[in-house]
Amino acid sequence: MKGLVQPLVIVFTSLFLNGEQRQKILRKMFGHEVHPSARIGLSFISVEHLYMAEGSGIASLTLIRGLRECLLHEEVDIGRFNWITAIPLGGTEFFQKVENRDPSLEIKFGSVILHRNIIDCNAKVSMGELSGIAGYRTTLLTHGVDIRENAQTAEPVTIGDHTMVGSNCVILGGSVIPDYSVVSAGSTVRNAFTEPGLYSGVPAKRVADLPQDAKFFHRTTKMIY
Repeated sequence: MKGLVQPLVIVFTSLFLNGEQRQKILRKMFGHEVHPSARIGLSFISVEHLYMAEGSGIASLTLIRGLRECLLHEEVDIGRFNWITAIPLGGTEFFQKVENRDPSLEIKFGSVILHRNIIDCNAKVSMGELSGIAGYRTTLLTHGVDIRENAQTAEPVTIGDHTMVGSNCVILGGSVIPDYSVVSAGSTVRNAFTEPGLYSGVPAKRVADLPQDAKFFHRTTKMIY
């Protein structure tokens, strides 16, 4: 179902029905899989397939629109005022030279996207376990323009396990941030890195090792006290 029907039904069922009733309606009407314990605030959600596992949550005033899939695994949280969008597959004049484009978001166990971030999912954005887009105003851009071909491009972004991206960063299409890494605030990542460490700068480079015994890297829950 298109237009306003899907987001209005999601908001209505989240506000006025218990988790099991919401689960049945969203599965029957849209094929969504939303665990009874999942939390959805006053947000606009219009995607082909929504999967929210046990303990996951989307806070109020977030927009999620145009994605093929939005997969939130156990204990995943998406905060307030996030803008998570893609141009849907099919019937679009854009991305004609991009093969097998996958406008999706997948966030694995215990990872979080905090508040006021922009996530462009015209290619797949993947976050590993117990990672975070921390602070505010970080932008992930999976699409761009090939000026030689006058064509839209789209490349995925991958953020590894136990990894933190600081405030006000820019992560460009094709970027890979390794497991057990930190991207310092204000950095711009545009490469596929493989070695864990501290990445900083514009463009970001690996500038330091990080202590292997740091407690952040050995968490078993998402909480940071």
